[in-house]
Amino acid sequence: MICATVWLGAVATSPAYATPAAMGEPRSTVPAGAFVLPPDRKSELQSAIDAHHIVVLQAGDYAKNGPASITLHSDDQLYGDAAGSIIPAVIVAPGTKGAVLDHFRMQGPVTFPASPEVTRNNRFQNLIGFHMVAIGATLEDNLFLDDNGSIMADTGAGGYLRNNRFIRCRAQSVSPMITLLGDAGRSSYGNVFLWYNFLTPHHNASLFTNQGDLSFVGSDSEGWNLRDKPDTANATALFKTGPMGTLRIFSPNGGNHYSGKRTGDFDMAADEFQLYNDLIGPDQPPNVVLEPTCVRSLNFCPRSPKDVTDLATDAFRIVALDPGSGDPRGFLVNGTSYSNPLPAGLQAKLRAMLVNPKRNGEPWEAPTYGKAPDPAGTNWNKNLSGKTDSTVIIQGMIDNNPDHIARLPAGIYYISSSLKLGRNQGIVGASADTTALVALNPAIDLIVGSDPPTQATGTNIILADLTLQGGANGIHFDKINTSTGQGAAPNGGRRAQYTNMYVSHVAFRNMTNAGICMDQIYGLDNNFLGYLYFINCGTALLQITDPTPHPEAFHGDFPTLMYMDKTVFYRSQFIGNRVALSLKANRANNLNAWIECLFQDNSDGAVVLKNNSSDLFANCDFINNGGHAAVTSNDNVSFVSCRFQSGANGVALLEGPVSAEGCQFAQNGSTKATILAGKNRRISFYDCKSTDVPLGPLAGTSGIFVNSALPDTSLSQQVVLLKDGSARTLVPGKPDPRPQLLFGSRLQN
Repeated sequence: MICATVWLGAVATSPAYATPAAMGEPRSTVPAGAFVLPPDRKSELQSAIDAHHIVVLQAGDYAKNGPASITLHSDDQLYGDAAGSIIPAVIVAPGTKGAVLDHFRMQGPVTFPASPEVTRNNRFQNLIGFHMVAIGATLEDNLFLDDNGSIMADTGAGGYLRNNRFIRCRAQSVSPMITLLGDAGRSSYGNVFLWYNFLTPHHNASLFTNQGDLSFVGSDSEGWNLRDKPDTANATALFKTGPMGTLRIFSPNGGNHYSGKRTGDFDMAADEFQLYNDLIGPDQPPNVVLEPTCVRSLNFCPRSPKDVTDLATDAFRIVALDPGSGDPRGFLVNGTSYSNPLPAGLQAKLRAMLVNPKRNGEPWEAPTYGKAPDPAGTNWNKNLSGKTDSTVIIQGMIDNNPDHIARLPAGIYYISSSLKLGRNQGIVGASADTTALVALNPAIDLIVGSDPPTQATGTNIILADLTLQGGANGIHFDKINTSTGQGAAPNGGRRAQYTNMYVSHVAFRNMTNAGICMDQIYGLDNNFLGYLYFINCGTALLQITDPTPHPEAFHGDFPTLMYMDKTVFYRSQFIGNRVALSLKANRANNLNAWIECLFQDNSDGAVVLKNNSSDLFANCDFINNGGHAAVTSNDNVSFVSCRFQSGANGVALLEGPVSAEGCQFAQNGSTKATILAGKNRRISFYDCKSTDVPLGPLAGTSGIFVNSALPDTSLSQQVVLLKDGSARTLVPGKPDPRPQLLFGSRLQN
């Protein structure tokens, strides 16, 4: 953080970390009162942490010629700079509670030493080069958020991992990416990987042994065993287990299309393997190996049947075929097709797996949502003609500061034309509650991308701790690059691909077109966008594709491809917009996610998707959204532990193919809403609940209902198969729905 006085107009101010008190969530990227340690004092890093406990580092390398490692204890918080801070290895002392490590490039591992003391309720966020090492450690209820690197935990001789959350974590070009080795008593359980990306592991990807249970919700996988030769020994499947309890995998995607050694998807020695909505592409047979110890398995709604090698004897195998596949067999138990109630013995086995199975813990807590930032207040657009124009000064800071970041103290700043951000350039305020950029003209874009039209792929921008208000678009990623006055590239568009952007704690208010507009560029790929607010915009997130696209724009490589892949929004709010998400793609968008987000009072619908594959909404709230359906899609969308309240604006909640687990539906004042809009041909509901919202039109609809309690009595059984609108009960009995995927314990951080 630059601490020199910054002059804006006639007022001299200094950068500050002052923010309002927290309201159930972080209000800025760093807390108030943090101690700032510059890079030239890197030798004092440990003593600064020990003395001040909340420390912010500036942009720079604190590892080179600095300490070999640092140690975090309870309540220590260390934050990096938006422009990038590098730190050495980190040791988390046994028994640490309430520590935070946020936004760093790591030059050494994060180590949890062996100890029976419980390390609990810590947050490790936005770490690049993250390599977790936990041998004999005892970790419980920790949050690993947006970390990029390998995970290695061996508690075979002591310690355990319980109820830790790994959200939007990934690894690239390392092997193995995840290794969890437990003890014979299976003391480790309840750990959840929510959206994980296995990106080109050079050799094997994962190994899990002696875990009580483990869950993956949403995953991507590309090219495992990428560098192995076809004759390399011991190459394994993408997901490999030794003996363990239950492994649950929901909506995995990807494919091993260009690997050196094409191995299968799943090699399971777990006692029980549950697989839902498998979308991983065809790979080297056998796609699935069920080892002799895997005595129970189910595969619900796979995209296509896979080659299976079953090495177990007297095992219990269930396959519920994708209702849209046209396969007439439907529901198979040990190879036999059933369309009527199963025999009593098979019913008992299935109930033990799916109807409140015995496990330790409880479903995850619902998020709490703080008040959206509003630093300019209700009179934000009054007397704009008399306001001082800060455009030239702020642009000068972006262009001329050594790190190309304009660092704005608390205040309201008015601009008359777009601010231009190129690669690694940005704007950082004091907080979204206290710093605002307000458009003097409602027709301008507040921020535009300004890389040349032939910019190579992989650019980014930096935005943090500010509110953008009152323009056409808050951020405009535009095709013709109006920011530099340059026209389109000779091949027809600006080849701009935005990856690894740092956009955190930013509010978008009163944009006539969109909060973020992605307009016929190449694409957005692998981004984590956290703590954003979209309030009273035309559209919060808008994707614009070429109305007459080049043929390659549907599947190949073209400057205006305009796709969005593997971009995750975390703890963001979409309130009072016309539409929250409008993502209509040519080349399909893939594996985007919204985690712990709020969609409320969006008048024409919360989500409109076209050609989006494997989108995931997890632990989100949908309240009083209009449109003919709150969520509309022409491809399968997954909802996990989401809560839907129709409200006065609601007509229907879901239109299109749906996979829902652990979700709740309520009228909330409406008398007319239905769950389905009537164009839902393929549906699957697991552990869902509604007391007053009927499912809706079912003509031509096929799917499966598992342990879901609904007003429709024919569907409110423990397992029901739906074929062309006709319900067939396979396992009768009163459902007792309880989320099974996002399950563990309630976090305190």
